[in-house]
Amino acid sequence: MNNISPNWVVTPKPEFARRFGNGAPYDTGNPPPPPPANDPSFPFDKSGHMNPGGSFDAYWRLNGDISTSNSPNQTTHMDASFSGHAVLFGNDVNVLSVNGNSDTSTGSSPTSSGSVHAYLFGVELPGGGSTTTGFNFNISQSQDLDLPPISVWIFSITLGASASVGVDANGTLAPSGIDINFGPNASLGVHAFGGINIGVASGGVDVHVDLLDVNTPVNVEALWSLSTLPTTCSASLKFSVDASVNISSGGGEVDLVATFGPCPFCYSKSWTLFSWSPLASTGYTLLNVAENVATFMLPTSACTQPLQVTINAPPGTAVAGIPINLVGTVTSPNAGNVNCLPYLCGGQMQPSPFSWSVAPPDTLNPASGQGCSVTATFTPGQRTLKLSATACYTDQFGRTITEAGSATENVNVTSLSAGNYIISTNPYPSGNPTPPFNNQSLSIQILGNSGPIQLTGEIVPPNPNLCSFWYVSPPGATIGGGGLNVTWTAVAGALYTIEFQADDCHGNHIGNPAVMQVNVQTIPQ
Repeated sequence: MNNISPNWVVTPKPEFARRFGNGAPYDTGNPPPPPPANDPSFPFDKSGHMNPGGSFDAYWRLNGDISTSNSPNQTTHMDASFSGHAVLFGNDVNVLSVNGNSDTSTGSSPTSSGSVHAYLFGVELPGGGSTTTGFNFNISQSQDLDLPPISVWIFSITLGASASVGVDANGTLAPSGIDINFGPNASLGVHAFGGINIGVASGGVDVHVDLLDVNTPVNVEALWSLSTLPTTCSASLKFSVDASVNISSGGGEVDLVATFGPCPFCYSKSWTLFSWSPLASTGYTLLNVAENVATFMLPTSACTQPLQVTINAPPGTAVAGIPINLVGTVTSPNAGNVNCLPYLCGGQMQPSPFSWSVAPPDTLNPASGQGCSVTATFTPGQRTLKLSATACYTDQFGRTITEAGSATENVNVTSLSAGNYIISTNPYPSGNPTPPFNNQSLSIQILGNSGPIQLTGEIVPPNPNLCSFWYVSPPGATIGGGGLNVTWTAVAGALYTIEFQADDCHGNHIGNPAVMQVNVQTIPQ
């Protein structure tokens, strides 16, 4: 104490002026159970007092829950509530509170929502609100609140609390999860003034004490990554949480001030009633979960979709009696293009996933209609061509996942009119054009710089008394003889004109020649 007269009797420092705490965190309720390895959940309820049980106290509390779930959808949940209280002569004042929450969910109707709200002396502060896309809140405000006066002998003392509250909340929010930094902070203090004035004497008490400065940053990352590929069919969770509390407190004292006699001849004295020393800033870890990546099985139904099947050839028309290549494409929305080759399913080899059929029945080669190279020889009339496909996958958990689909094409099959026709080549032209190839420009690939190409012609109506001949230009590429089926030795890198002509076997042509253009190329290595 300062300037105490020798005849003053000084009482010991009262118990309510002593500090018996330092704000260190402890579990407010029962300690939460250890988090499970899968679908982690972290309930928490921490608080700390500067002077537990005392007439003067300041304390904080942080409670809430952080959790995820993988069933039936992938969800995340976070709520955190922070509050600060001041105790003045035993009166508990709920000074401030901050709440933040978020919820996300994947599935057929994905959702995400969150909010931040801050209150000071029970009044909500502007700047908070709700969001569905992300956190970007910055709220802060200071305020004083006085309690009703307290009479002590001839003194009247007015007590109050001073406080400031703030929260910085930022981060991403999406159906796939959250990545949020939630940082509430608060400063609590008490102020008091008491006075008396009886003319020849006046006195007063004027106090401002910083009880507690605290901030509790909470950083949460809970992100789901979904893979609906049939080969994986899983959900991965990336999870980490870090929460801490930083505490500091200013010291303080309560002084009694008295003035005696009429001023300017008055005499003033001050006495320290009690005081406490400041507390240095201290930090504590509340939650600290290292980044964790867990993988969960998705239901196989989430990784199975109908195959997208398209019939590319023949188009809606075809010619009877000519073998026509059947061409289709099959795509999995989950896994991309499906190959027509045999495949492994459930540990056993299966034939080609492509299976063709025609109604009414017609000639297919091979008769099963399965494989990468299937031809159909139609008879005149309306036909319905169908391509069915099945794709089989094994996911990372060893489960067999099957996708299926089909497509149909109505084909109008007509007969050839009388004339000469080029109906087939081997190798088959690129792009799978529909025969006959009269008046078409084709591209045929051969192995190497030169090689044989088989050509097939047809005379309508058939006549065994006629001869047929093949011609090629420019010269230099040999076609072996005449007849309906010949072998042409072609040279790559040139454009040729091929003619097929019926003859009466005496040099007289019958009908117009069948003509096509052929660009011969080397098969890319």
